[in-house]
Amino acid sequence: VPEHAAIAGQAPSTVQPPAFDEPPESFHLNPRQIRQLVSVSVIIILGFIGWKLLFSPRQQPSADPASQSTISTSVPAPSSPAAREALPPATSQTLTRQEQVAQKALRDRRRSLNLRHDFFADLVDEVFYARHPDLKGQSLSMQPEQQALRMEWNAIAEGLLNRLKALSPAARRKLGGYGQSDYDRWTAIAQRNNLSIRTLQILTDVRFTYLFSEQKERSSDLGQFSQVWYAVMEDQLQAIRTNAILQTIQLPANGLSQSSGVLNVGQAKVYIVRLEKDQSVQLTLQAPAQSTQLSIYAPDQSSDRALVENSTNLTWSGKMPQSGYYEIVIVSTAPETVGYQLKLSQLAEG
Repeated sequence: VPEHAAIAGQAPSTVQPPAFDEPPESFHLNPRQIRQLVSVSVIIILGFIGWKLLFSPRQQPSADPASQSTISTSVPAPSSPAAREALPPATSQTLTRQEQVAQKALRDRRRSLNLRHDFFADLVDEVFYARHPDLKGQSLSMQPEQQALRMEWNAIAEGLLNRLKALSPAARRKLGGYGQSDYDRWTAIAQRNNLSIRTLQILTDVRFTYLFSEQKERSSDLGQFSQVWYAVMEDQLQAIRTNAILQTIQLPANGLSQSSGVLNVGQAKVYIVRLEKDQSVQLTLQAPAQSTQLSIYAPDQSSDRALVENSTNLTWSGKMPQSGYYEIVIVSTAPETVGYQLKLSQLAEG
């Protein structure tokens, strides 16, 4: 039975808690004992503080992403080393000096090209994890055994920066932000220039494939690279506005039109000409052998638009299936700049 439990028939006694205000008389200390006790207490407290300083985890200062460049290993993939914006924390997992210098250089180049950080990191991740599908869903750590993978990631980033540099500053700034409204606007611009959206896509494909040839097989699903494709299209629209890749020609009364030009590597040009139904014409493209491909497209409303497509045979003749604007597309397939001459002549009837 507990010491203070009630006895049958009696009221339980009231239990008072011990008082700690005044110590019992036997606990009174003399001045010398007090000084000794204080000294021991100070030593104990200082020892405890020293232990806390030596062995407790240190709170890392927060990084300013605008002024530093950090690597975070706590963020789930896809988040690779150069995708972070501050120097790594000073731990045993710190990257080598060589890697830190390389990542700072990548950060500075990316900023100089006005590329969005998150978009660029995702773009590099897409290439990296396509090469290493077994690592998909994993973040690269700062452990020494993954140094080769981190260096490969950096090399991919460097290569992409070299190619993205070919885009205009305006197109680069919008990477990661292109949407349907942009595509609709471009379609309207193309139509105002008597250019079909299909031909605009061809112009874009030619340039995009030149810059990112390894993406050629992914035409149905470009992933993050679809944003790059849109950026290329925007640049092609600008080239159309300035007549750099688009020219309108006429077939004069004498029945002969001639144009000449130069194609850079990975470039295509379009000539637009108004022709009438049943008009007989002959088109000849003079260029170095195996340096170009020729396509001729009927007006956009035609059921069978391609009169000839991606042909290395540079001569075509026939009757026009309908009246309207025809598109003549010349694509460079040469590894160097090539000159060409285009001749369009009207054939005699009969």
